[in-house]
Amino acid sequence: MDQRSVYYREIVHLVRRLELHHAAHLDVSDARRRGVCRNVLGLRKQGLRAPLTFTIAFTIAIIGGAAAYYAVHNVAGIPGWYLWPAGGAMAILIVAGLRPYSILFAALLALTDLYGAAARMMPYYAGLAARYHGSVTQFTLAATRLHTPMWLAVAWIGSTIALPLLMLQRGAKTRM
Repeated sequence: MDQRSVYYREIVHLVRRLELHHAAHLDVSDARRRGVCRNVLGLRKQGLRAPLTFTIAFTIAIIGGAAAYYAVHNVAGIPGWYLWPAGGAMAILIVAGLRPYSILFAALLALTDLYGAAARMMPYYAGLAARYHGSVTQFTLAATRLHTPMWLAVAWIGSTIALPLLMLQRGAKTRM
């Protein structure tokens, strides 16, 4: 049995013990009166239970992975690409929680993506700048050096900007 499966079984065992402990201390009749059964963890919509459950399980798995990584490599952390699978579920929860500010949040994320890719990553990978020392003015030269078709760069910028704009348009329609 390899190390990961041992950690996985321990995490599953801990989660089950927590669920049983929580269920033993919950008075169902009192919970129904207060609406807790209908409103698990403060979530009023059934649609948010799956992303929340996935995010909690994923967080526990990441913590276990970080502990294993530290035990093996003596490095307190894990590579960031492990967080990508949880991005969609976390985005759903963040937007649901920031409901009135979700358009602003999406716009800030879009601007961060544009700035990070255009000003920081592309000049570095094109060999124009040291790591994290590129600028937006180097974007076109970096795209040329990386043989990025201009239509692809325009489509990327357009789609990144379009997402917050579509959210804004949808929000304006629902308010009418």
